[in-house]
Amino acid sequence: MLPDARYEENPAQAPRAAEAANLPVRSQPARALDPQDGSLTSQFFGPSGETDPYLLRHMRFSEEGSCNFGQFQYRSLYQGTTRTELSPSDNNNAFPVHFMISAPRNPFSKDGSEEPEEHTQREDLDRLVDPELGARLVGLFLRYVFPSLPVLSRSTLNVRTETLIPKAKALDNLPSYLLAAVYASADMFRRYDPTLNVSRTDAEIHTTALWRMAHRGIMRQMHMPRLAVIQALLIYLQRPMEDTITATTDSPGQWPLLGSVVQLASQIGLHLDCQLWPIPEWEKRLRRRLWWVVYSEAIWRSLLLGLPQPIQAGQWEVTPLGEKDFLIDHLQCPTEETATQTPALQKPCGFCHAGHDFRFLADLTLISYDVYQSFYTLSATKGLSNDFEGSLNLGRIYLDRLNKWGAQLPKQMALDAVSNTETRDYFHSGSASHLKLAFFTLKAMVYRAIIRPLANAGPPESMAPTSTHLDENTNQCSPTANSSITATLGLESSAIIQDALNLSRQASQWAQRLGSYDRNSFSPCFATISNLIMLLLLLAPTAASAKEVLAVLARWVIILREQSIVFNNMQLGLLRLDAIFRLGLAKAFRFSTHVADSVHRELPTPSYQR
Repeated sequence: MLPDARYEENPAQAPRAAEAANLPVRSQPARALDPQDGSLTSQFFGPSGETDPYLLRHMRFSEEGSCNFGQFQYRSLYQGTTRTELSPSDNNNAFPVHFMISAPRNPFSKDGSEEPEEHTQREDLDRLVDPELGARLVGLFLRYVFPSLPVLSRSTLNVRTETLIPKAKALDNLPSYLLAAVYASADMFRRYDPTLNVSRTDAEIHTTALWRMAHRGIMRQMHMPRLAVIQALLIYLQRPMEDTITATTDSPGQWPLLGSVVQLASQIGLHLDCQLWPIPEWEKRLRRRLWWVVYSEAIWRSLLLGLPQPIQAGQWEVTPLGEKDFLIDHLQCPTEETATQTPALQKPCGFCHAGHDFRFLADLTLISYDVYQSFYTLSATKGLSNDFEGSLNLGRIYLDRLNKWGAQLPKQMALDAVSNTETRDYFHSGSASHLKLAFFTLKAMVYRAIIRPLANAGPPESMAPTSTHLDENTNQCSPTANSSITATLGLESSAIIQDALNLSRQASQWAQRLGSYDRNSFSPCFATISNLIMLLLLLAPTAASAKEVLAVLARWVIILREQSIVFNNMQLGLLRLDAIFRLGLAKAFRFSTHVADSVHRELPTPSYQR
């Protein structure tokens, strides 16, 4: 039976409606909306749903904020306060938050239970990965993946200070499909744990089987909204692409899974700010972090895939993350530099307690959302595709915002910072590689939007024909020029092209410095930069400019070829270019004369392509 059934038996004991309507949530005892044992699921009552939350505001709730109906209950997390603390107008403006709480039921089993299935899955998982080794994989996840994907609760795992490795028994709090996803994600860092590295000589960890187990579990649990399903989905969405599908921008089925993540997050109320809710502190921190991961994943994927954004402004209210959202109960991890000092002199680790790196990615995501809305919605694209001046003025605003974002990064994460391989001990990656790649990519998207009107008009010089009309005298097609953009690029457009080329150089230098621990990047980012370089070549205003772009292109290709041996996520950026090289640049594009001549001189056709 669900909690608070006593009010079903003795309704007189329940608080009066007027009292319930103004019961401060902080007077309720803290109870988890999503218990660690998975015994309950919660579903948020939205403002337009079949059950009106403003009606529920007047329901008779217990002192624990619940009203029991046998198989399910309503739980009030109403964010209003007593009338003595706020004016009636302020109190009435608070949105009444209510959830329906019920026991999870599996529609695929005869009795609705999932316990035997979970038990079987746990046995299968333990055969794949010994729990003691699994705990060490979780430790690697917390060291190398968590800083950019903070989807686990370290407090509930009872991690140890010096290693971030939980006890094997603590893994019982995680369902098998989530644990399989964590294992698979962390396995690429196994060489940073001597025990794990040596153990592979005795028993290989099959990551393909782990990813498959995680996917099956996610599919089985999709109908039961809970935090663990969202956690597993967010990790699964970061699964490295297989070599056989690197021709696609994203792995098949990833976009529908992203939609599922967004819908599940809304269903359990992650889009609401839970700081005043009567739930445990660890759950508040986890819910807030999960929302920002969901939001960031949705915004970046929609931008990079060129698809509509699944989350819109006005549909969520979670405030920006702070250091308190990365606390660990009863534990403080020192920085690597102060770890050997006395506790009084130790400083908290920024990766463990200050939200490095994800807090900064979340801030960058807000800019990414605005860039998409300003430049890449269907209406914005139509409105600005022939307006260079408007695109330039708007683009300068976002370039300034991006530069300010980069300027406020911590010194060790700065865009031009280079890791000192002689002094670092690799307990955390410390390179913030995915942050820098996101910055370069978003800047590339802004430059791409600024010069889009130039590309829409055609290459400079005589404007290679992009359309034709029928000559009445000769009955033949002749080229027509787009009068909205002049044939000769102005000083402003030339300057922007040069700035974009400098960005490409910076991205090349960064990519060349990547190390084995820099693994958290999204494949379309590299393809986006490859696309920008090709666009700059097409629009090169002079032969000298074309030669300069070709030099950057040649260097970028070499770096991708070398680094893609280690980083599969670079394959897409290389593949897009190689497809053009295989066909031949002159055959693939209608270049202006000076660019075509430069291509012929600087990039002669290799003998194996003749």
